[in-house]
Amino acid sequence: MPYFDLDPETTSIHDLWALITFPNDPDLADKYMIHEKIKCYGDQVEAINKCEHYAELLRLENNPIVDAAKWAPGKAMDKQWQNFRKAMERHGGLPAVADLIGDLEFPNILKRVDMEQCLASHIFGTAWQINKNGLPVVKEKLFRLIEESVRRGAYKDLEGKPLELPASRNSLYKAWKRHSAVAHWVAAYYVLHALCDEDSPRSSSESLVPYFQKDPIALGTFADHFLGVASQIEVRTQKGRLQPFLDPKKAWQLPPSFPIHKSNAHKQLYFRFPTLEDWELDILGIS
Repeated sequence: MPYFDLDPETTSIHDLWALITFPNDPDLADKYMIHEKIKCYGDQVEAINKCEHYAELLRLENNPIVDAAKWAPGKAMDKQWQNFRKAMERHGGLPAVADLIGDLEFPNILKRVDMEQCLASHIFGTAWQINKNGLPVVKEKLFRLIEESVRRGAYKDLEGKPLELPASRNSLYKAWKRHSAVAHWVAAYYVLHALCDEDSPRSSSESLVPYFQKDPIALGTFADHFLGVASQIEVRTQKGRLQPFLDPKKAWQLPPSFPIHKSNAHKQLYFRFPTLEDWELDILGIS
């Protein structure tokens, strides 16, 4: 089984989420780590503005990453600046930051991956819902159900507006192929984020920071629980074969060096799934 290459002593939640987002592309994962850390320091550090060599790159008005950084001239302190530079050392220092800011394609990559992760999470959740309703999970029908749900605007953002997701079957298969090995992580993130919203309401524009912000083990513990559930769900392929919905041997996990989270909060959660509607049962071939 694949393990994320992480050090339990130094790993931040941003490091973990970057690897979840780009599990098979270390270069893009590293860029995403820089992207998230820029946002962390953005309100406090005049970082790149102190380095004249990269000043022009920061003035690229059409780059959303620059907007997301929220650089605040005049508010920086030397200690914060040094902390920022230290945080960037493991990623290649300021030149790597400049490369990211100059990469106008990266925001488009993030947008595509965000949509694909969302689809993968809904595929995961819908398979679980079908299983909890006591019905067999057939892969082809599962994807037909997701496709129709997207067309009906069933998936909402934090403001209750329908998400603009690609609805073609090809898009769904691509999203699942690229993210199925981390779908349990993405689903765990959405659950924990929802829990956080209930306990401490957040702005919909806030960065993707899961619940238990300082504890990536919590996210890993929920993901491990979700993987255990998904591995027990049998799905029938187009060729009629039965296989686990998620294969633990192929799914990404935390390395054995990470301690088990002690709270066991995930074991105390009860997941209530709604009864499938008539149109959903029709797609699943249940009359």
